[in-house]
Amino acid sequence: MTTISLTLDTPDLARHYEKVSLDRQFVHGPNTIQSVRKEVLSRAPYREHPEARGAFGHHVTVEELGRTLRDVGFRPQSIDLKPNIAFHPTPEPAVEFSQASSFGNDLGHLPLELQGPARRDLIRELERLRAPEGIRQEGVRIVAIAVKDPV
Repeated sequence: MTTISLTLDTPDLARHYEKVSLDRQFVHGPNTIQSVRKEVLSRAPYREHPEARGAFGHHVTVEELGRTLRDVGFRPQSIDLKPNIAFHPTPEPAVEFSQASSFGNDLGHLPLELQGPARRDLIRELERLRAPEGIRQEGVRIVAIAVKDPV
């Protein structure tokens, strides 16, 4: 079984695989940190500097993933939504995780003079969510297995 990313590997390349297993490649929707980030960046003065469309990728649905797999010649055997829950001890590691997950582009669309204040606002909002076990990062990932029908 080969793991591929249909967002990174071209559909033409994917056609050469016989069986694929996709896990963590596709995220069903924004996680807790992304939702807080979106809310913070919707405020002034940050909203004056919108992100490029699709800057953080495209969250796909089960239907979209199934269609994509079928379009490149695979028959999905299973496509499941799996809860993805993690805890960050404080807001700072949560923000660092978000930054790393975006390949360093988390606040990169903002002018340099706004990046520090935006980070502080994000940390302040995440602190409000902190429970004794930390900041809960809750999301959903899609796990899929698909096979290519013999020709």
